[in-house]
Amino acid sequence: MTRRFPMLGFVGALSAFSADAALAHGLGTSRSECTVEDRHVRCVLTVNLFEYPDVDTDRSGSVSYGELDASIARVFALTRTHYIVRGDAEPQERLLARHSLVDDHTARLEIDHRFAVPPQRLDITSTLDQLSQPEHQHALTVFKGRDRDGATLSAQDEDAIRAPILEKYDREGSPYYSTARLWDDGILDPVRTREALALGLSAAYNAPIADARFGVFRM
Repeated sequence: MTRRFPMLGFVGALSAFSADAALAHGLGTSRSECTVEDRHVRCVLTVNLFEYPDVDTDRSGSVSYGELDASIARVFALTRTHYIVRGDAEPQERLLARHSLVDDHTARLEIDHRFAVPPQRLDITSTLDQLSQPEHQHALTVFKGRDRDGATLSAQDEDAIRAPILEKYDREGSPYYSTARLWDDGILDPVRTREALALGLSAAYNAPIADARFGVFRM
């Protein structure tokens, strides 16, 4: 999906790609913040590395710095393909300035886009859903670092833009938000863990084992 942002008099904007975002599912979400400074546009992407093939090489369920460093060229190449920033023309350069791990499966990629002249608008296209699942949601924030008079975006303006985004993540990150929409099979009270486990083991032990004809499920 593509979002277009005019730069003239622009302060900031938020766009969530697709309505009623399922942001409670960390495995199907990503986000980016782009800052415009003259001819440079820096986009900081937070992405789930499990959506990129062959990053978790030892299949341990977590990504180490060694695995990220070994696969960063492929991760950046795929990101360049599925996250595209254009101005009035194509950027002269797209460079990966920095990469780091946020947790055991989330990475932060800082990508610089350098234009020949300051862009008067930005066209930002995200097709990150094509990496893994069509319900993937991408949240985007764009800041214009300086207006035409050279004034900078104040901390209060940044807070006013950032606050509703963080509130949305907090609210929709609750397990009750996802289970209320039937995205899972419900929330199990910890005191019933043994009962549920015993019931599942009993059902598995007594039921005939059929041939598996399904793929890998991810939640």
